[in-house]
Amino acid sequence: MKFITSEEIGAPVADVWAVLSDIEGLEAEARARGARLKRLERGDAPAWKTEFRFRQRVREVEMRVAQVLAPELLAFEITGKAAEGTLRLELLPLSPAHCRLTVTSEIRARSLAARLFLQSLKLARAGLNRRYREKVAQGAALLTARAIALRDLQ
Repeated sequence: MKFITSEEIGAPVADVWAVLSDIEGLEAEARARGARLKRLERGDAPAWKTEFRFRQRVREVEMRVAQVLAPELLAFEITGKAAEGTLRLELLPLSPAHCRLTVTSEIRARSLAARLFLQSLKLARAGLNRRYREKVAQGAALLTARAIALRDLQ
């Protein structure tokens, strides 16, 4: 199952990239939203084991930075017991002061139960797409504010 949406950001690509590539800042943001993170030491790429609540159950996944192409792409691989997926954050400069953030999430089942669950989600796809766009828009607004604040500090 794949979700894609784009948001325009009122800050230059370099400023937005500085915020996106701040791994410690991303960790703090995730913790502020209620996620429990544990940093894993696996090679060069940062990785985390995280727990979050979804549908009245605690889910546990491992997440690692899969690809970094500064200043345009930050990709994560996510692996759980029943499912795996990817999260891609892509930046496209629109002008010297604006850019577009495209967020792509893809989820794949690793078990029969997960496959049935994803099938049920496909029936509610319109509502999920709307909520996905809303969450990405909220994140883009936060990203814009942090990028502008970072630029003002310099």
